[in-house]
Amino acid sequence: MNKKIVMVFVAVLLFAACFCLVLAGSEAPEPAAARYEASTDDISEKVSSLFVAPKRKKIEEKVYAGGYPVGLSFEGEGAFIIGLSDVITEDGVKTPALSAGLQIGDKIIELDGVMIPNTTRMMEVLGASDGRELSLKYIRGTKFFETKITPALDIGTKTYKLGLWSKDSSSGVGTMTFVRANGAFASLGHPVTDSKTGRIVTVTGGTVYGCEIIGVDRGIKGTAGSLKGNILTDKKLGEIYENNKFGVYGKLDSAAGDKSDLYQIASADEVHPGKATILSTIGTERKEYKIEIVKAYRQSAMDDRSMVIKVDDKELIDATGGIVQGMSGSPIIQDGKLVGAVTHVFVNDPTRGYGVYAEWMFENTDKIIQKNS
Repeated sequence: MNKKIVMVFVAVLLFAACFCLVLAGSEAPEPAAARYEASTDDISEKVSSLFVAPKRKKIEEKVYAGGYPVGLSFEGEGAFIIGLSDVITEDGVKTPALSAGLQIGDKIIELDGVMIPNTTRMMEVLGASDGRELSLKYIRGTKFFETKITPALDIGTKTYKLGLWSKDSSSGVGTMTFVRANGAFASLGHPVTDSKTGRIVTVTGGTVYGCEIIGVDRGIKGTAGSLKGNILTDKKLGEIYENNKFGVYGKLDSAAGDKSDLYQIASADEVHPGKATILSTIGTERKEYKIEIVKAYRQSAMDDRSMVIKVDDKELIDATGGIVQGMSGSPIIQDGKLVGAVTHVFVNDPTRGYGVYAEWMFENTDKIIQKNS
């Protein structure tokens, strides 16, 4: 069996697969981030007393609850440089990429005025260059650069080369939130971002695979924990269509689940402070764990931080310390309905974190499936 071993939410290459975002806890004395979280909570409480959120339309359709891990392999925007090499030409050894100032870790986004969504497109542009000097734009860290590069004709292959190795796909592990009867799925509840720029990664496609959890690094105050998992690349489940502010979306080859997994999606105004549970896979099987919804913000429009949650389950706290990286997307169940998904953990209190309303994720599946139909 071909298994690709990855650390959950650790990016392959330079890609940030940190699928459960880490925040400073509002109760901890962390300077900037802690003050930001505290002020956000204060403002939300004041604003909520000044207006009443409108009653939202009830969602009649039931969905299959997730809570199980999936492997996510993305095709993104740009070609990542993973190595530099020499090009053997009739005139000797040449190093186009090195001479142009490129480094391992740079992301090529444009070549000869053509946008580069992936390595394949870059090779097409290179093949049509006839060895002339080309303009090249790339990202290093959080900065954009532009340079000139002259391809070199390889004496062996008789093709023009830049003297670099590149890759455009990246992988990570996340948690499925729900799947609709038509196969449309929602996962993570927050975007996958570039580790260097912090920007939401633009994906041109991707694949969903099966996954198994093989271990846990417990979270402690000041250090976020994480799940570790194997992506089962021989077990393809479906396709990825989009990565946006509210998660990763696409379509599975078939709806996964049985009748016992069916839940109605709660509208945002139905969610309230009080007891709830999450569905998550920490070991070999999915389990339901007790949590409390501490705050449920009244949102008349989509927002990715909808509620504050706290883990109350002793079994989960003993195993993980609370919320860890890899649990992002775990469905939140309250009053028999699917109300949201786990998205963030407070690094100074791993038992606490944020969740997003399931209604917002459901609306995203509608838009994305319509766009890709």
